[in-house]
Amino acid sequence: MPILLKDVIRDLIANARKYTPPGGTITIGISQKKERIRFVVEDNGFGIPEDEISEIVKFGYRGSNIKEMVRTMGGGFGLTKAWYVTDKFNGRMWIESKIDRGTKVIIDLPIPDAT
Repeated sequence: MPILLKDVIRDLIANARKYTPPGGTITIGISQKKERIRFVVEDNGFGIPEDEISEIVKFGYRGSNIKEMVRTMGGGFGLTKAWYVTDKFNGRMWIESKIDRGTKVIIDLPIPDAT
């Protein structure tokens, strides 16, 4: 797996930790079907407002529900990087989220031909 993808997964896990209160749950999964690999990071944290999900991948954007609630480190680049890296590797990324229920980030990528 390219180092860049490892960084993306690490960033997604860091986001889940950052936006899930103590005692919350974070689930991480990796699966492969035929020539595709899927990474899933899901938490039961604060969630993202539904109308902001498409905006959340923009550099520096933070959900309006956590701007004042959660002090964070980092520049708001994790989901932006994930979005661009996924695109670079001809994959798909989508986010499912509900306020106060949590967020699931799914990245689905083709496995490069080894020949």
